Amino acid sequence: MNCPHCGTQIEISVKALTPREIELARYLVESDKKFADLAKELGMHVNSLLNAAHFIYKKLGVNKRKELVALAKDGEFLNESAA
Repeated sequence: MNCPHCGTQIEISVKALTPREIELARYLVESDKKFADLAKELGMHVNSLLNAAHFIYKKLGVNKRKELVALAKDGEFLNESAA
């Protein structure tokens, strides 16, 4: 898969993510809801979701949700097994 910023070939794997982070990343990618609405749907406090998103982004080398969505669409990496 290619870096969304510079086009360099990069290897992305969900192996660095916990099962819960994979689940949350899927919600972030598949939903167009705002963080507050998504957190409510998931039964979480919005700050907990924002914190989890921050760690997901850091582990995958992205800076914002839009980049996570682009990364997921480019490589379908969220379909991989975390094991």
